[in-house]
Amino acid sequence: MARLAMLIDLTRCIGCDACTVACKQENGTPVDVFFARVLNIEAGKYPHTKRVYLPMLCYHCENPPCLKACPNKAIFKRQDGVVLIDQDRCRGTGACVSSCPYGNIILQEKDAWYLNEDEPYERDFVKPRLQPNVARKCTYCVQRVDEGLDPACVVACPTHARIFGDLDDPTSEISTYIEQEKVQTKRYPFPLLPQAGTKPAGCYLGTMASQDSATLGGRAAPERAEPLPTRGSRSGGKLATVLALLGIGLASLVSSVQAQDHEGEMHAYESSMCASCHGPLGRATPALRSFLWPSTSGSSHSSFERARARCLRLRNPTSPTKTWN
Repeated sequence: MARLAMLIDLTRCIGCDACTVACKQENGTPVDVFFARVLNIEAGKYPHTKRVYLPMLCYHCENPPCLKACPNKAIFKRQDGVVLIDQDRCRGTGACVSSCPYGNIILQEKDAWYLNEDEPYERDFVKPRLQPNVARKCTYCVQRVDEGLDPACVVACPTHARIFGDLDDPTSEISTYIEQEKVQTKRYPFPLLPQAGTKPAGCYLGTMASQDSATLGGRAAPERAEPLPTRGSRSGGKLATVLALLGIGLASLVSSVQAQDHEGEMHAYESSMCASCHGPLGRATPALRSFLWPSTSGSSHSSFERARARCLRLRNPTSPTKTWN
């Protein structure tokens, strides 16, 4: 019996979001609906900090809490381990959304599209594969898998960070990759939130702090070709500095005027939810936020909280900033 799973090598992920785009194209998901998302995490302490990318999707757990929580028995697990939601049986109660510790199930009353001016015949080309007002999530692209193809996100990944296959087949790509890494790099797959007891089929390789461009054979940070000028050598460039500052000020003024002229064009963006807060990053559950952004003082001071606070201030400067509980 097959046991389908996805392994994500964190040392290969470069945060390009090709998986996110491929998923949206394959499933026709509207604004703020992401079955595949990539969290952008700040690791380390200044000045030794780095950006780490954590791709997330439904993990098709062996012990899925969403299946037990659904009052309408709309969630079921196939023999190959893929967890699906029956779109006809789902009544949109949201019990599965609350039960998922990873925040990987989406429920929206109404879909918001990117371009409201689309004609009806144009919508036929971007018709969502799953229905609105019912629970939706990653399906491992079963419509492709059943035809012998890999999920869209796996095919789109340019660095081959996603490996998909049958864990019960020792000759499958995912099984051979896991055994190869155990021997060569001493790395073992690990799940997110193991304390949740969900036994997810989707796991990761490589600690989140090990992200390094050298793992892909790419260039490291460029070295400075020339030494910085001394204080004395910089004194002769004061006039150039003043002129540069004046130029920056003038450019800022022009940009402000242009922004006011295009206020109507910005309305469509402002009327939709910020993707960074309500989309790929904002759906992180409290348990997942605590796992990814541990707080030593008990207060929220993560990069996510700071970004969210700035977002709320920009969207509504007159209202007090709210934080996650």
